[in-house]
Amino acid sequence: MRSEAHPGSPQTATRWRLLSGVYLPLFPLPWLRYGTSLPAVAAWLAGSAILLALPFLPDRFRPSLRGQAIATAAIGLALIPFRGYWGIFFIFAAATCGVIGTLRSALILLIVTLGLYSAVALGPARSPYDIPVTLIVAIGTFLGTRLQLALFAKNARLADAQDQIRHLTVAAERERIARDLHDTLGQTLTLIVLRSDLALRRDKDATAALRDDLETIARTARHALSETRQTVSSMRIATLGQELSEAVTALQTSGVSCRIAGDPGHIPAHREGVFAAILREGVTNVIRHARAESCTIAFGSSSAGETTLEIRDQGPEEIQQSISFHEGNGISGMRARITELGGSLTITRHAHGTTLRITLGDFL
Repeated sequence: MRSEAHPGSPQTATRWRLLSGVYLPLFPLPWLRYGTSLPAVAAWLAGSAILLALPFLPDRFRPSLRGQAIATAAIGLALIPFRGYWGIFFIFAAATCGVIGTLRSALILLIVTLGLYSAVALGPARSPYDIPVTLIVAIGTFLGTRLQLALFAKNARLADAQDQIRHLTVAAERERIARDLHDTLGQTLTLIVLRSDLALRRDKDATAALRDDLETIARTARHALSETRQTVSSMRIATLGQELSEAVTALQTSGVSCRIAGDPGHIPAHREGVFAAILREGVTNVIRHARAESCTIAFGSSSAGETTLEIRDQGPEEIQQSISFHEGNGISGMRARITELGGSLTITRHAHGTTLRITLGDFL
């Protein structure tokens, strides 16, 4: 799938927190009337820095979206004594609530957050006149965030549908060309082979030169027919799911246990043909050359849009010198194809086998 922002994603939270940064300069406005101090300025800058830094923390330190909303509200409460417009931090919290995936959870946290703001503003903070403005802006920010996320999700689904249409269109055209090749060129070459063989059998008194010519014609036609069949076969695009099922069956039939890691369903439609062809070639190499006992086929993807395929074979220690993947076993063709698409192919030896890893970016 494409890495579009969606409700609950870290990318979306970061985007909307940065867009909501326009409210931060509103905090010092009350100072124009009441004045300020250096500690107040320092506290405001520190609170703003913490607020903007939360989405960029490493995964193990970064709180969840709910935690970020609560932390943002806590920063606003901590800044009340400095007599600034602390309500802007609750507007930030409302924007973060809007990023939470499920609407029910987002609404509950929004109500609790704004309820806390109203209670504090009417009580210890003594800023009741700010309540209507803050609530209106916070609710508007929440709704705007939800609407934008719905639009992002709709665009992502539309882009996936367009990818699928392009993939199906290309597959249909390749099937048509393959069918035409089979029905015309393939039939013609088959007829040449049959007529040449028939001529050799019928004309037993033919000169040696003529027989050599007929045998050459038959041999060349057979070779051309074989290449035509290979071309037709390669042009008929199998889905990645079909190719994976056939690979598992082929490995098990050859006595190699197979494990699938990752979800091939996450591979975008416009990449399926490439991954299916690579999977077919890679598994063929394992069966023919590895003398493996087991094989792992792993699919992966990243938020940056990269997609990976790993084929790892494992054999007994006494035959670990066997190499399943090396240039000349179809790897050269795979490497050239991947390079054309801006990807990479690496082959790594490990203790009892070899790993073939393919990485592709978000090409179209």
